[in-house]
Amino acid sequence: MNKTSASGIGQENADNETLCMDYQTLNKKQKIVFKRIESHYNDILIGHQAKLLRIIVIGTAGIRKTYLIKTIKG
Repeated sequence: MNKTSASGIGQENADNETLCMDYQTLNKKQKIVFKRIESHYNDILIGHQAKLLRIIVIGTAGIRKTYLIKTIKG
């Protein structure tokens, strides 16, 4: 069954897209950002005092910024 959100985008397709995102498919620069966020998250989990992490992802269209962010969220 295909669920449709208010914007008309099929939720099932969005869920499938999220499932397909994998660390191994990131490029070198994306992996650096991913690892930095992962390291920060792990520090918090083990109880280390961590400063607020702020990362800005910028770039021209087509460099997979959204893909990186969805992979991090996944």
